[in-house]
Amino acid sequence: MKTARIIGTGSYLPAKEETNIDLYKNKDIKENFNVKNVEDKYSEKVRNMLSKNNFSNYNLDEKELFNALLFDAWAKELTGVEKRHIYDNDFNNLENFIGSTENMAFEASKQALDAADLSAKDLDFIIMATFTEKYIIPNPACNLAKLLGINCDGRTINAACSGFVYGLREAYKTIISGDANNVLVVASETLRDVTLMRDPKTAVLFADGAGAAVLTADNKGILGYYGNMIPSEHIILRKIYPEYPKQEILKEHLGYVVMGGGSKVLSKAVRAMEDASLGALQKTNLSIKDIAYIIPHQANQRITDGLIKKLEVKRERFIETIKNFGNTSAASVGLGLDKAIRGELENIKIERGDKLLLTAVGAGYTLAGVIIEY
Repeated sequence: MKTARIIGTGSYLPAKEETNIDLYKNKDIKENFNVKNVEDKYSEKVRNMLSKNNFSNYNLDEKELFNALLFDAWAKELTGVEKRHIYDNDFNNLENFIGSTENMAFEASKQALDAADLSAKDLDFIIMATFTEKYIIPNPACNLAKLLGINCDGRTINAACSGFVYGLREAYKTIISGDANNVLVVASETLRDVTLMRDPKTAVLFADGAGAAVLTADNKGILGYYGNMIPSEHIILRKIYPEYPKQEILKEHLGYVVMGGGSKVLSKAVRAMEDASLGALQKTNLSIKDIAYIIPHQANQRITDGLIKKLEVKRERFIETIKNFGNTSAASVGLGLDKAIRGELENIKIERGDKLLLTAVGAGYTLAGVIIEY
């Protein structure tokens, strides 16, 4: 049976690593994080941390350090994030710089091509998933082709956090139709550019990065796919143009991602990824017991915890990166896949022949699941 097989993966994380304590130094975070609301719950934990660790490298006075550690304890419990990577002019001085999102995609793509033992000229099609591109026209896939130095067909998709999994489905369809033999799928996001820093619950979650995979025609690879959309009335992000008054942007949160909905959003996200996972399994003759590893979108630690319970799978079969990478939206599944394949995640190493379940939910809502024999 003709299908699409992953023959190489890659990823990119910006050089700047930011802990929760680093994030607390941000003026907007300090002003909008209510220390009084959390000090009763976390003060004892913070005092224990201070007695066991030296935080002098943060250059904070005693009060600021205590508050920063309160923020850190709150953030870890709320999201599971301890640190993240943030784009900080990594490629801005290069002659071929287009934008942070586009150039991170380029770096991840080069790794994936190297792993696949292909050159960019071997590609027939590019699929790029993002909603944080610098340029709308030319679209990000077109700009990525420019960075790769090639002319080929392609498209850009925006399914928010489901983008990479959607991209794998599109690559599969393109390959089995006979329109392409080698397809590059890459998801890249510079979320700090669209994060409302005045909202600590949002700012603590989001991070930057890219993940990529090269797929080729084969008789093994993608075994089944499920996708769906559950339309929401809530606008998460609206494009901004220069003529919009700045005060309107700040008042309406136009042009910035703002997390909301609390437990309702959490439970809906868990159900969506469960539906996507089971829907993909139903397209195959497999059960969840046949899956070696599950790679969920890294939305929030509590969402992953909920999915573990729903699927009744041991945690060690889940690939989790949110602790160190944060929520990189469309890039998160690709990042997790690449790091696991390269053996860069503790106690996890994907081997050829392993069956994988990739599942994601994105704002909007979009949901997607794919089963792969790697």
